[in-house]
Amino acid sequence: MAQPRALLVQPWIADFAAYDFWIHPLGLLFVAGFLARRGWSLDWLDLLAGARVAPSRADGRGPLAARAFALPDGLGANRLPRAGRSYRGYGISAGAARDRLATLARPDVILLTSQMTYWYPGVRAAVRQLRRRFPDVPLWLGGGYAALAPRHAAATPGVTGIVAERRLGPALETLSHALRLPPPTAEELERAQPAWGLVGATPHAAWLTSWGCPGRCPYCATPATFGAWQARRHDVLLDELGQLARRQDVRHLAIYDDALLFRAQHHFLPLADAIRGDRQLRSRFRWHLPNAVHPRWIDRRVAAALAALEVDTLWLGAESFDAAWLQATGGKVTPEETAAAVAHLQAAGLPRRRIGAYILGGLPGQEDASVLSALAAAHRLGLRVALASYSPIPGTPSFTSLAASEPRLRQEPLWQNNTLREMESPERWRALRDEVRRLNSALS
Repeated sequence: MAQPRALLVQPWIADFAAYDFWIHPLGLLFVAGFLARRGWSLDWLDLLAGARVAPSRADGRGPLAARAFALPDGLGANRLPRAGRSYRGYGISAGAARDRLATLARPDVILLTSQMTYWYPGVRAAVRQLRRRFPDVPLWLGGGYAALAPRHAAATPGVTGIVAERRLGPALETLSHALRLPPPTAEELERAQPAWGLVGATPHAAWLTSWGCPGRCPYCATPATFGAWQARRHDVLLDELGQLARRQDVRHLAIYDDALLFRAQHHFLPLADAIRGDRQLRSRFRWHLPNAVHPRWIDRRVAAALAALEVDTLWLGAESFDAAWLQATGGKVTPEETAAAVAHLQAAGLPRRRIGAYILGGLPGQEDASVLSALAAAHRLGLRVALASYSPIPGTPSFTSLAASEPRLRQEPLWQNNTLREMESPERWRALRDEVRRLNSALS
C-alpha cells in the first residue's frame, strides 16, 4: 500500500500592516507531527517563510516582503476610510508559490491553516493557487479563522471542509474522521510535538508549554476556543527543546503560552530549573515572551527564574491602571499587582529595558483619558509601553455586545481588524500613539 501524502500550507497574510513577530503556525506543525507518527509523507509550503527580510533587529524579528493586494469585493476602496494605509499581501510572490507547487507530487489531502479572521483574503488566494495545481484533492481548513468564523470559513470556494476546533484533541479527532484514520490516543496527545523538521532555515522558533487560560476576559477568545488551562508534559517539552537546540539556525525562542505562569510552582518553575540544569539548553536560546504575562503570578521565585533564564523580551499584561475598569473586565490583575511584579523583576536583576507593559485601548466603553492615565502609570514604574488596540473577536462577550450596534462586524470579517478600525479615527489613535512614543523615548 502506497504511503499517504499530505501537503500542509501556511497561507499569505492580507492586511494593512504585518511584521514577523516570531510567526510560526504551531497548530499546523502539531498536526504534521501527528501525521508523521502515523506514517504519512509530508510536504510543507509556508507562503510567509521565504518572505522574511533579513532580520533588522537583534531579537530575530524583521519585516515581511509585501505587494499590492485586492480587497474583497464587498469592501472596495470606495468604502474604506482614507487614512494613508494601503492593503497588501505579505509573503512570497504568487509566481514563487506556483514554482514551488509545480515541484510537489499530488497529495492525498491538503491541510491549510489560518490565523486572524480578517486575513481571510490571503487564505482565499492560497486556496485558488492550490486548486489550480490540485483541483480535485480534498482541502481542509483549520486554525483561528475556521474556529472563530466557521460559517464564513466553510464558504471559502474550493474548501472541502473545516476543522473548527482549536484544542489539539478535538481538532485531531475531526481530522482523523475526515481522513478515515483511527482517532488519536491519549498517549499520542500527551506526547504530541510540532514537526520542526519540516521548517527550513529560520532564526527563531516558537514553544508552547501549555494550552488555554484560566481567565475569563470578555474580549479574549482563548477560554472558549482552547478550553481550560492544561500543561504539557515536561519530558516532552524538554525533548522538543533538545531537538531545536541541535539546529544551528534557531537562536531565538518565543514562548506562545496564554498563561505561562499559572500554577508556576508545578509548571514553569520546574521547567526553568530543568533548562538551567542542562548545559546544552542553559544558554542556547534567547528567550522572548511576546504574549502578555500575568503580573499576578510573578512573585520573587518566578522573577528570579525569569532573570536566571536571561529573558530578552517580557511583556506584562497590565492592561489598565483603572481598578474599576479592570474589575469589570475580568479582574485578572490589579494596579498593585502590576507594581509588585515590576518590583520583583527589578529586584531579581532583570534589566528594565527588557520589560514592557501592554495597555489596552479602544475597547467598548473605554475612555481615552483612562488609556492615557494607564500609559503614564506604567511609565512611572519604569516600563516601556505598547498600546494594544482592540480587535473584536467573534464569540466573545465584547464582540456580541458591540455587534449589536455594529452589524458589519458579523457581515464582513475585515471590520474585525484593529488597524482598519483605527483608520476610521486617525486623529484619536495618532494622539495615543504619539504619547506612547514620547513616553518610551523619555526612558532611553
